Parts: sequence; structure tokens; C-alpha cells
Amino acid sequence: MEEQGSYLTGVLMLALLAGSLMVWAALVDRGVKRHAPLIYEPRLPVPWSGLDVIVLGITVLLLQSLLVGAAAVATGTEPTMKSPAVLGAIVVSRGVWLLFAIGYLVRRAGAYADDMGFDLRRWRYDLRVAGLTFLAAIVPVYGAQLVLTQVFGYKSEHALVQLSKEAPNAGVLLLVSLAAVLVAPLVEEFMVRVVLQGWLEKKQQEYRQRRGDLSESPAGFGPIVVSAAIFAALHGWPDAIALFLLSLFLGYVYQRTHRIVAPLAIHVLVNSLAMFELWRAFLAGSL
Repeated sequence: MEEQGSYLTGVLMLALLAGSLMVWAALVDRGVKRHAPLIYEPRLPVPWSGLDVIVLGITVLLLQSLLVGAAAVATGTEPTMKSPAVLGAIVVSRGVWLLFAIGYLVRRAGAYADDMGFDLRRWRYDLRVAGLTFLAAIVPVYGAQLVLTQVFGYKSEHALVQLSKEAPNAGVLLLVSLAAVLVAPLVEEFMVRVVLQGWLEKKQQEYRQRRGDLSESPAGFGPIVVSAAIFAALHGWPDAIALFLLSLFLGYVYQRTHRIVAPLAIHVLVNSLAMFELWRAFLAGSL
């Protein structure tokens, strides 16, 4: 059973590698022809301010700290994701924060659904972009992770993976799957890409206008790099390197579409790949 599972994982990774190389070949061809990887879709600047970004950033950390602390005290465990109760508190806190953040931006900044990236009118196109971008990210992102772990000897194991191994049962894996595949991508993409990167793009456009540039050309790569660096730093070393590269892809897709669907779907695919291996090992009895 274990050998069959390992064979299936190997076949999947080879298929993803082949797909990634094919996408990169197409990207090189577009580059030679001086075509952008994705068409830029302009939009009005987001209505929220830097203060709103700070408020939402503090709120997500404060709410999570309060609920995690309460769960740790109630269960007598350490306040880390290695505890199912604490992980459950994190899931709840982030879900509550997301609802709060949407309501806050609507009431405080007068934001509409389109401002917050919730535009489903081109969802088929966005999902196609997500699939191709996910394949493009395979080689650099997983290549960097492989070099760090296999060449330089860094150990990289997320707290959710550790929890799954310490408490290998279906209930814990379902909770881990919920946190990794749904909650984390949705909250992180909303905070980092929509709220933070959206505001950084707005400030860059304002700077351009002060210098007399009134064109509707895309914002530069500064907002993408800054938001990617913050996203990576929040996840710690050594995962920060691979996640910084991944976040560059996510940021570029958001900059081009200004919709949350594509970066969210990419994030979900990346985390689902990790969960696939955990579920495979659990079902094979080798977790």
C-alpha cells in the first residue's frame, strides 16, 4: 500500500514538473514576442487608507491571540498550532476576522465588492490563469525548497504537518485540511493581496500623479515585492524563501486581474498538494 502511494506521488510530481516546463516554454515564447504573460486590467484605486491597513493587521493578530490564549488555558496546552484546540481557535478567529474586515471596509471606507476583489464575472478565466500560474510556480518554488532542504540541510515542517503526525486521526486531519486549504488561503490572500497590496498600488499611483504621470499603466513591482516579503516573513525561516517566490506569482496575478479568485485558487492548489501527501500517508498507515 505504501509503495503504491509513493508511486502515485511520484507520478503526480512528474506530471506537475512536465506541466511546469511546458508553461515556462510558452512564457519564454511570449517574452520573445514581447507579449506580457497576462493582460493588465486597470481599476480605480482602493478606497481604504494606510490607517485601515494597520487597524486590520492589528485586529487579526489581536483576535487570534485572544482566542488562542483562551483555548490554551481551557485545555491546559501550549498556545501553538500543535494543539487541535488551539488550531480550532485559530480557524474561528480568522473566520470572524474576515467577516469583520469586510464589514469594516464597507462601513469605514465605503468599499464595494469589486474593490475587495470579489468579482466573479470572469471566474472561468481566473481559474484558468490560476491553473497555469500554479504550474509555472512549481519549478522555482519547489526547486528552492528542495535546494534548502536537500543541499543546505534545512528542516522544513509546518506546524500543521507536525500536528497531523503527532495526532494521526481523521478528525485532526479534517481540521488541518480546513485550516490549510480554505481558511488560511482566503484570509491571507484577502489581507496581503487585496488589503495591503491594493493600498500599496494606490500609494504608488498617487506618487506617479504627483510627478505628472497620468497614464493608466500598471503599478510597478514595488507593491508586489513588499507584500511578498511581508507574507514570507510571517511564515518564518526556511519556508520564507519558497513562499516569497510563490507570493511574487500571487502578487503579479492580483496586480493584473485585481480579483481575488486567481491568487486564492493558486494558494488553495499549493496547500492542497501538501494535504494530498498527508492524507495519502494517513490512509497508508505511515503518517
